[in-house]
Amino acid sequence: MRRLLTYAVVLVALTLTFCSEGDKTQKALQGKWKANWTTSKEAFPDVSDDIAMTMEGWIEFNNDEVTITAYGYPGCIFSADTLEHSQKWAMRNDTLELLNEGDLHGIAYLMKEKSDDHIQLVLMGDIFLDLTR
Repeated sequence: MRRLLTYAVVLVALTLTFCSEGDKTQKALQGKWKANWTTSKEAFPDVSDDIAMTMEGWIEFNNDEVTITAYGYPGCIFSADTLEHSQKWAMRNDTLELLNEGDLHGIAYLMKEKSDDHIQLVLMGDIFLDLTR
């Protein structure tokens, strides 16, 4: 379960691309963002109360590639270790897609909010990724 969440977080963070606003949104995302992943105990009722529901890190968009650094720690629902991963990304309408080579579908984050210095993304309805500059 934890590995699946970790993989989902990394893939989603790496595929922030939009189609309708395409170039405009893609250009606005370029650069380094502070990342904060959160979920709730309600989303994972079988998980021990000792498990932490947040993880911090960085996401850097550079042209069509994204590098995600996530600072996992013991007791974190997302990962017990620091992760760093680079992959392709794209925006399609209000969806950021993180794509590994050869992956047709990738991980899709829905963009809920967007301003110049804050973006909120949602994965599977209960994992939130807040990006701030």
